Amino acid sequence: MDEPTRDAIRHIFLSTRESYALMTAVVVLPAAIRLVELTARIPWYQRETLRWLAKRDATTVDAVLSRELEDVASAHAGELVAAVPGFERAMGWVS
Repeated sequence: MDEPTRDAIRHIFLSTRESYALMTAVVVLPAAIRLVELTARIPWYQRETLRWLAKRDATTVDAVLSRELEDVASAHAGELVAAVPGFERAMGWVS
């Protein structure tokens, strides 16, 4: 897949739930990159950081968190490829 297409899919993928629903109607995503619900208890300042970054970047908290977690996944990719089935394929889709 060429980079502009991947970027367009990624933008939709990281946008609102409505955009995600629309995209999945058109493109069937591999299970490893489909959105899942995540609930976490984090300190107040971290929540506010995510909100501020989302507002600054004119995006969603989901998109900011996903972007930051992608950086973490990339930093630990060597270990994760060996430990998490489907990880390498998923990283190939979103990077």
